[in-house]
Amino acid sequence: MNKRPTSITIIAWYLIIAACFFFIYFTAVFQDPAVRGSMSKESLPFSFQMIITYLGLFISLVSGIGFLKRQNWARFLYCGWCVIGSIIGFAASPLRLTALLGSALYLLVIFFLFRPKAKAYFLSKEELTEKEMDTNSLTPKKSLWLLILKIIFYILSAGFLGSGTLMAFLNDEHAIPIVILFITLSFLFLAAGLSFSRFQKWKKVSGIVLISGSAYGAIMAATLEWASQSPEFRKSIQTPVDFPIFNDYSTGLSFLILFIVGGLLMLRLHKAD
Repeated sequence: MNKRPTSITIIAWYLIIAACFFFIYFTAVFQDPAVRGSMSKESLPFSFQMIITYLGLFISLVSGIGFLKRQNWARFLYCGWCVIGSIIGFAASPLRLTALLGSALYLLVIFFLFRPKAKAYFLSKEELTEKEMDTNSLTPKKSLWLLILKIIFYILSAGFLGSGTLMAFLNDEHAIPIVILFITLSFLFLAAGLSFSRFQKWKKVSGIVLISGSAYGAIMAATLEWASQSPEFRKSIQTPVDFPIFNDYSTGLSFLILFIVGGLLMLRLHKAD
């Protein structure tokens, strides 16, 4: 029997603990009349939202237990719910950014669930062929798909890094937790992309992602700060005319310089090797 990968153990226990915690949390929150009133105004009925919430928690709990018990069906159960949950989130949630983050996390978990080591763990020895066990023997078609996935993960990494850099310029006390979340997601996607090539040339790739993500964030911050000078723009986001938006230069520039210097250092270390 193949040993359970550490990533599968972490994912399984996270799903189990999170499902139990959020069951208690949502049960308490749903009793609040204010929350009920607010959710009733959304496009989906409140009762349907409750059913979807508890169903998602139940599937997460069952999937987590299935992962620990080496049940292959648990992978497909969780993946199916990821697709359904993402569709509902984008269709009904007014907070599209939250739905996007949820989908990004789903994608990351699915990646770890279908890595060769995870596949070897979930499938029985009779179902594994020598070709499936040898993670180095890839057909040209598989290599192409792995290359595409790797590039997608790098783009997501740079995108989240740039979004985190952008949020660092936001003059809001709640911005820093969002910045940390985005940067964490960026590094997770970077690690996922690098794992395809067994972390070969990781310094060069990390440097490129850090610099490109920082440049994207800096350009977006400058663009939005310029656009925020327009009264129409501020009115559209319901912000007072005299309220500064993307002008927390000390925090924003600190993150920007940190990432650019880090990227340049990675590239320099790559050349030194």
